[in-house]
Amino acid sequence: MFPTVALDGGSHMSFMSGTPPSAVLKRDLKPEISETAAHQQIASAMSDFIEVIVHKDTTKPKLIDTGNSQKILQPILDAMKQEGFYKLKPACGASALVNPVNDPTCLHGSPWSQSQTQNIMGGTLPKGITLVNDDNFHMV
Repeated sequence: MFPTVALDGGSHMSFMSGTPPSAVLKRDLKPEISETAAHQQIASAMSDFIEVIVHKDTTKPKLIDTGNSQKILQPILDAMKQEGFYKLKPACGASALVNPVNDPTCLHGSPWSQSQTQNIMGGTLPKGITLVNDDNFHMV
């Protein structure tokens, strides 16, 4: 119902035409595609979306399989999963010192913090020594 479509090579200004506002001109990404190409991609995605909503046509491949959008957005999604972004899955926030470990409904802690931080902070360790980190999310 609410698809996300990434425009490969587009920017925020790619959704508009004409002279960009000064803030957009100063801070927006520089598009790698022409305004015409961006508008064609946007029009195609919007047309497909309208077809799905108006005609209940769920066979539109661009909305069902957003392969290009998935490819573009996957690194961001991977980073959000590693940090433990609460909008992807809420924190367990148990009152015990250690959160449930295998609860599929909530996050025990940050996967990135659990697998990386102590190794980064600890530096190169003598042979045979490993660090084990049990990161937990708790309400503050």
